[in-house]
Amino acid sequence: MTHPDTPVAELMTPQPVALAPGDTLDQARFLLERYPFRHLPVVDLRELVGIVSDRDLLLARSLPAGRSSDPAVRVHQLMHTLVRTVDPETRARSAVRTLLEERIGALPVVTGAGRLVGIVSTSDFLRALARCACWPAERSESLTPARACMTAPVLCAAPDDDLSAAAERLLESHVRHLPVVHAGELVGMLSDRDVRRGLARLTRTDRFLEASGRAGIPRARVAGVMSTPCLSVAPETELHSLVHTLLEARISALPVLEDGRLVGIVTATDLLARYAEEGSFACQG
Repeated sequence: MTHPDTPVAELMTPQPVALAPGDTLDQARFLLERYPFRHLPVVDLRELVGIVSDRDLLLARSLPAGRSSDPAVRVHQLMHTLVRTVDPETRARSAVRTLLEERIGALPVVTGAGRLVGIVSTSDFLRALARCACWPAERSESLTPARACMTAPVLCAAPDDDLSAAAERLLESHVRHLPVVHAGELVGMLSDRDVRRGLARLTRTDRFLEASGRAGIPRARVAGVMSTPCLSVAPETELHSLVHTLLEARISALPVLEDGRLVGIVTATDLLARYAEEGSFACQG
C-alpha cells in the first residue's frame, strides 16, 4: 500500500540508465528512443553531475551554426548542472511537491555522497497513486470529474504546421503536449517526445543531404509525427479513471472532448497537483 510517508526509495527506478559528460547528443537521442523515459542523469565516476531531458534536446536545435546536428557536440555542453535531487528517504508527498514547484518531470535520487542510486518521475508517482488502497473508485475525491482539473482553453497545433515551429511553441509555452486540430476536429496529439523524434530524423536527413552536396530539404510537418488515433475523455470522466487510462496507455495527457469539441486537456501533472496536498495525494492512516 502506498502511503504519503512512503520513501522514494520504494518508488524509484534503481540504477537508472545514465550518460557520461563526454557522450554525444546522438547517444542521448538513441537512449531516449530506446527506453520509455524522458530524462537521463549524467554521471561522472558514479557521481551525479547533470541531467538531460527530451526538452533539452529540442532546445539543442537552437544551437548556433547548426551545431545540434554536429556529432562533436557533447552532453556536458547541454546538460543542466543545477539539478534538484532527493535522497532515498525523502517522502513521496514532499517529492511530488518539489516536482510541481520546480515544473520538472523527474528527480534523481542520490546519497549524501552525491552517488546516483535511482530516479523517480511523474509516472512513478501516478503508479503509486493508482496503487493507493485508500483511493478506490467510491472515494469522494476520486469521483471528481476531469473538468475540475483540466486546463482550458487549450493551445493547439494544425496538421500542416511546420514541426520546428511547433517545437518552439511547446518550449515557449512551457507545455509538453499540443492537441492537433483540423476543421474543428481532434485528429492527433503532438508531444515533446514526438517532436524530438521528428527533429532527430530531420537532423539525420540534414546530414545525409549535406554530405551528398544537396540542399532544399523539405521541412517536416506536424502530421508526419503526431500520435494518432488519439485517446480522449469526457468532462465528467472521474479522476481515478484518468489515472488508470494514462498508465495503461503509457501517455501523460488526455484531451477532453464535449460533444466532439475540444474543451480542455488533463495531464499527469494536473492529477498529481490535485493530490499533492495533505488529505489528497495520500492514503490516510
